[in-house]
Amino acid sequence: MISLFDLLGAPARKRFLLALLLSALAGASGVALLGLSGWFLTAAALAGASGAGLIFNHLYPSAGVRGLAFGRVISRYAEQLVGHDATLRLSARLRPELFAAGGRASRGFTPMPGGELAALIDDVDTVEGGFLRVLSPLAAVLASVLVALGFTVAASPLLGALTLAALLLAGWFLPVRAARQTRTAADRLAAGTEDLRARLANLVENAVELDVNGALPRLSDELADRLAAHDRDLDALERPFRRLGAVNAALGGILAFLLFGTHTNDPAGIAMAAGGALALLAAFDALGTMAKVLDAAPRAAASAERLKSRLAAPEALPIPSRAEAQEVPTPFPLTAENVVVRAAPSAPAIGPLSFEIRPGSVTFLTGPSGSGKTTLLEALMRLQPVEAGTLRYGSVEASTCRPAGVLAHMAISPQFAAFLPGTIREQFRLADPDIDDARIREGLELVELEEVIARREGGLDHPMGDELAGLSGGELRRLGLARALAAPSSILVLDEPFAGLEPPLARRIAERLTAWAATGERALIIALHDEVAVNWSPLNVQKIDLSPFHHDNLAEASAG
Repeated sequence: MISLFDLLGAPARKRFLLALLLSALAGASGVALLGLSGWFLTAAALAGASGAGLIFNHLYPSAGVRGLAFGRVISRYAEQLVGHDATLRLSARLRPELFAAGGRASRGFTPMPGGELAALIDDVDTVEGGFLRVLSPLAAVLASVLVALGFTVAASPLLGALTLAALLLAGWFLPVRAARQTRTAADRLAAGTEDLRARLANLVENAVELDVNGALPRLSDELADRLAAHDRDLDALERPFRRLGAVNAALGGILAFLLFGTHTNDPAGIAMAAGGALALLAAFDALGTMAKVLDAAPRAAASAERLKSRLAAPEALPIPSRAEAQEVPTPFPLTAENVVVRAAPSAPAIGPLSFEIRPGSVTFLTGPSGSGKTTLLEALMRLQPVEAGTLRYGSVEASTCRPAGVLAHMAISPQFAAFLPGTIREQFRLADPDIDDARIREGLELVELEEVIARREGGLDHPMGDELAGLSGGELRRLGLARALAAPSSILVLDEPFAGLEPPLARRIAERLTAWAATGERALIIALHDEVAVNWSPLNVQKIDLSPFHHDNLAEASAG
C-alpha cells in the first residue's frame, strides 16, 4: 500500500500521519484511563479504610482520569474525522488516475466488462479502507499494548516479562496462524464471489430473454442457493477469529488474576496491581482486532499491487504530450496509405488499405460482422493505433497529434448510442454546450423524432432515466444521430445508422444527411451491412470493402 501511496504522490501525507498519531493516542488513552482509574479507586479505598482518606490527594489522580477520558473521546473522534478526510483525499487522487490509466490502456469504444469493473471497484474499496482497517487499528493496538505493559512492569517486573510473551502470543502468533489457516479458504471464497458476481450480472442482463424461455425461475433459485451457501462459508471463515476473542479474554483474565495474587500480602502494591489488571484486560480486548488487521493487510496489499499494475499499464495508443502534439487545423484530406489496424493485439490484421476522404464525399465501409468496420472507424478517429502504414489529417500525421485534436473535427453516431442521466436537452449539450433549442429541434426533425419527443411530458425537459424516455432501440439510434449532428464537426462518422429502420425512413434520413454533407466543408463516413437505395449525388461516393478481412475468409485463406 505504501508503494501505491508513493506512486500517487503521497496525497494528504500529513493528515494520514496525524490520523495515525490520534489513533495511537486514542488507544493509549483508553488503556491508561482504565489503569489510572483502577489504581485511583483502589488507592482511595485503601486510604479510607486506613483512616488516611482526608490526607489522600484526590486532586491529581482525579484530574488525570478526567483528562484521559476527554483525551480518549476527542482523539477518537478527531482520528475518525482526519482519517476519513485523508482517505477521501486519497480517493480523489486514485480514482481519476485509474480512469485516466484505463482510458490510455483501452482501445476504441470498447467498454470495460462488468466483471472486470466490479473487481476494480472492490480493489479500490479495499485499498481506500486499508488505512481504516489496517494502519489505524494497528497504531491503536500497539499504543494500548505499550501502556498496559508499562502498568504491568510497574506492578511486577517478573509478570511484565510473562505479559510480554502473552501479548506476542495473542497479538501476533495466534492471529497470524488463524489468518494463514483461513487464507486459502478466503482466496477460494473470493474466486467464488467473482463467479457469483458474474453469474448475477449475466442473469440481470439477460433476464427478459430467460423469462421468455422459462429458464429465469430455475436459474434464480440456483443462484439463490449458491448465495446462501456462500454466506455459510463466510460465517465459517469468521469462526477462527471469533475464537481468538475468547482466547484473548482468557489470557487477560489469567494475567490479571496472577497480578493480584502477587500482591495479596502487599497492601501498598494492591492499587498498582488493580490498575495493571484493568489495563491488561483492556489491552487484550484491543488485541481482538489484530486478527482482522493481519487478515486485511495482505488483501489490501494485493489490491494495491493490482491497482499499481493498472496505473502502470502501457498505452494502447501512443499519444504525444500537449507540448509536443501538432495542431489539426483541418481533417481534410484524410489520407490512409497502406494502413493496417487490429481490434486487439492478438486479433487478425485489417488492411493494408489506401484511400482518401475529401469534403463533399461519402465513404462506405462495407462487409459482414467481424470484418473490422468499427475498428477502422475508430482508427480514423485516432482511437485505435495504426500498426503499419500512414494516416494523415491534412498534412498532420496521426501519430503526432492527440485524439482530442482530431475529435474536434469529427463526431460519431455509434451503433448503440449511450446516454447519461439527465434530460433530452442535456444529451444534446454533451455534443455542444452552447446549443439552443432551435438547433436541437432541427436535429430531431432531420431524424423524424421531433413529434415523438414533443409527445413526452416536458418535451426536451423529459428525463432520460433508466427507461431511456420510453424510446425504442431504433428511436434511440436516431436520437444518437441527431446528437452527433449537433456537434460542430466536419466529418460525421456513422456506424450502422440505418439498422432496424424501415426502408422509406432510412432513405429520407439518408437524403437529409446527403444535404448536410453537401453544405460547406463536410464529409460522411458510414459503416453498414446493407446499402440504402439512395442517390447520394451530389456527393462523391467511394466504397471500401472489408470482406477480405473477415475472420472466416482469413481462416479459409490460411487453410488453402
